[in-house]
Amino acid sequence: MTDKNEINYHWYAGQNDEFYTEKCDSKEEAIQAGIDNEFGYHKEDGQRTVRFHICEGAQTPLDLSVCFDANQWLESAEEVLEDCCNPDDPGTLLEDVPTASLELAVRTAIKQWQTDNNVIVTPWVFTHCRNQEHITRKLECDITK
Repeated sequence: MTDKNEINYHWYAGQNDEFYTEKCDSKEEAIQAGIDNEFGYHKEDGQRTVRFHICEGAQTPLDLSVCFDANQWLESAEEVLEDCCNPDDPGTLLEDVPTASLELAVRTAIKQWQTDNNVIVTPWVFTHCRNQEHITRKLECDITK
């Protein structure tokens, strides 16, 4: 049984260190994918080389609660209050209210809502990345090509 917090890494190869296209099960497969796809192909003085990047990357579900910002919410609430409350009444001002406790309470509720409703948002970008390498390999070639 795997821990639900365990990060499942895979190896990837790509032409640069910002965009990886080949998902692999091992480092060796990632290197071979970079060679086979001729990422970063160069031909100089009759010698063919490929230059590409590999890394271990993982895509884990996002915690939507981090999207809540108490200060932004309070600004929005103040705009609504301007239309229905007396601006001279100090009881309608939301200045100097404790934002940390508001943010904690709402983020906790969002996390619970996300769990209860099985709302899983997985990005297409890596949420975790390690073991990045730049690879250069000379290729055997027929210099007449």
